[in-house]
Amino acid sequence: MREYLNEDHHKNKKMTENINILLALLGVSIHLLMKFNTRTNKACDFSFKFWLQDNWVNVMLSMLSAIAVLFMLQDVSMFVGNGVEGLTKIVAFCAGFFNHSLIRAVTKRFKKAMEIE
Repeated sequence: MREYLNEDHHKNKKMTENINILLALLGVSIHLLMKFNTRTNKACDFSFKFWLQDNWVNVMLSMLSAIAVLFMLQDVSMFVGNGVEGLTKIVAFCAGFFNHSLIRAVTKRFKKAMEIE
Protein backbone atom coordinates (compact mmCIF):
# COMPACT_ATOMS: atom_id res chain seq x y z
CA MET A 1 0.00 0.00 0.00
CA ARG A 2 2.80 2.38 0.89
CA GLU A 3 4.54 1.78 -2.46
CA TYR A 4 1.29 2.55 -4.25
CA LEU A 5 0.96 5.86 -2.36
CA ASN A 6 4.56 6.79 -3.16
CA GLU A 7 4.01 6.00 -6.84
CA ASP A 8 0.78 8.02 -6.86
CA HIS A 9 2.53 10.97 -5.15
CA HIS A 10 5.33 10.83 -7.74
CA LYS A 11 2.79 10.90 -10.61
CA ASN A 12 0.95 13.86 -9.06
CA LYS A 13 4.21 15.75 -8.55
CA LYS A 14 5.23 15.14 -12.18
CA MET A 15 1.81 16.26 -13.41
CA THR A 16 2.06 19.45 -11.31
CA GLU A 17 5.51 20.19 -12.77
CA ASN A 18 4.17 19.70 -16.30
CA ILE A 19 1.20 21.97 -15.58
CA ASN A 20 3.56 24.62 -14.17
CA ILE A 21 5.67 24.48 -17.34
CA LEU A 22 2.55 24.80 -19.47
CA LEU A 23 1.29 27.74 -17.38
CA ALA A 24 4.65 29.52 -17.71
CA LEU A 25 4.63 29.00 -21.49
CA LEU A 26 1.06 30.28 -21.65
CA GLY A 27 2.08 33.35 -19.67
CA VAL A 28 4.99 34.07 -22.02
CA SER A 29 2.78 33.50 -25.08
CA ILE A 30 -0.01 35.75 -23.80
CA HIS A 31 2.49 38.49 -22.96
CA LEU A 32 4.11 38.33 -26.39
CA LEU A 33 0.73 38.26 -28.19
CA MET A 34 -0.46 41.28 -26.19
CA LYS A 35 2.75 43.09 -27.12
CA PHE A 36 2.23 42.16 -30.78
CA ASN A 37 -1.36 43.40 -30.62
CA THR A 38 -0.24 46.85 -29.42
CA ARG A 39 2.36 47.33 -32.18
CA THR A 40 2.38 50.68 -33.93
CA ASN A 41 2.46 49.50 -37.57
CA LYS A 42 -0.72 47.44 -37.96
CA ALA A 43 -0.98 48.00 -41.72
CA CYS A 44 1.39 45.20 -42.74
CA ASP A 45 0.57 41.50 -42.62
CA PHE A 46 2.01 39.29 -39.92
CA SER A 47 5.29 37.59 -40.76
CA PHE A 48 6.50 35.13 -38.13
CA LYS A 49 10.00 35.19 -39.59
CA PHE A 50 10.24 38.99 -39.35
CA TRP A 51 8.65 39.04 -35.91
CA LEU A 52 11.09 36.43 -34.60
CA GLN A 53 14.08 38.30 -36.09
CA ASP A 54 12.87 41.51 -34.47
CA ASN A 55 12.00 40.00 -31.07
CA TRP A 56 14.29 37.00 -30.57
CA VAL A 57 16.07 38.62 -27.61
CA ASN A 58 12.76 39.31 -25.84
CA VAL A 59 11.56 35.76 -26.49
CA MET A 60 14.79 34.22 -25.18
CA LEU A 61 14.83 36.45 -22.07
CA SER A 62 11.22 35.55 -21.33
CA MET A 63 11.76 31.83 -21.80
CA LEU A 64 15.04 31.64 -19.86
CA SER A 65 13.80 33.69 -16.94
CA ALA A 66 10.58 31.65 -16.78
CA ILE A 67 12.65 28.45 -16.67
CA ALA A 68 14.82 29.91 -13.89
CA VAL A 69 11.73 30.82 -11.85
CA LEU A 70 10.31 27.32 -12.35
CA PHE A 71 13.52 25.77 -11.03
CA MET A 72 13.45 28.04 -8.00
CA LEU A 73 9.75 27.38 -7.52
CA GLN A 74 10.40 23.65 -7.38
CA ASP A 75 12.92 24.18 -4.57
CA VAL A 76 10.56 26.44 -2.64
CA SER A 77 7.66 23.99 -2.91
CA MET A 78 9.90 21.16 -1.66
CA PHE A 79 11.01 23.31 1.28
CA VAL A 80 7.53 24.53 2.23
CA GLY A 81 5.64 21.31 1.57
CA ASN A 82 2.56 20.21 -0.33
CA GLY A 83 0.27 22.99 0.87
CA VAL A 84 1.40 25.49 -1.78
CA GLU A 85 0.37 23.66 -4.95
CA GLY A 86 -2.19 26.30 -5.94
CA LEU A 87 0.27 29.08 -5.25
CA THR A 88 2.94 27.43 -7.40
CA LYS A 89 0.56 27.42 -10.37
CA ILE A 90 -0.10 31.14 -9.94
CA VAL A 91 3.62 31.88 -9.64
CA ALA A 92 4.35 29.72 -12.71
CA PHE A 93 1.90 31.70 -14.84
CA CYS A 94 3.18 35.02 -13.48
CA ALA A 95 6.75 33.89 -14.20
CA GLY A 96 5.83 33.70 -17.86
CA PHE A 97 3.61 36.76 -18.02
CA PHE A 98 5.37 39.35 -15.84
CA ASN A 99 9.01 38.34 -16.14
CA HIS A 100 9.57 40.53 -19.17
CA SER A 101 8.42 43.62 -17.29
CA LEU A 102 10.60 42.69 -14.33
CA ILE A 103 13.68 42.27 -16.54
CA ARG A 104 12.98 45.64 -18.20
CA ALA A 105 12.63 47.39 -14.82
CA VAL A 106 15.85 45.86 -13.45
CA THR A 107 17.76 46.73 -16.63
CA LYS A 108 16.47 50.31 -16.58
CA ARG A 109 17.43 50.72 -12.92
CA PHE A 110 20.89 49.23 -13.59
CA LYS A 111 21.46 51.61 -16.52
CA LYS A 112 20.41 54.55 -14.34
CA ALA A 113 22.82 53.47 -11.60
CA MET A 114 25.63 53.20 -14.14
CA GLU A 115 24.91 56.73 -15.45
CA ILE A 116 25.14 58.18 -11.92
CA GLU A 117 28.60 56.72 -11.34
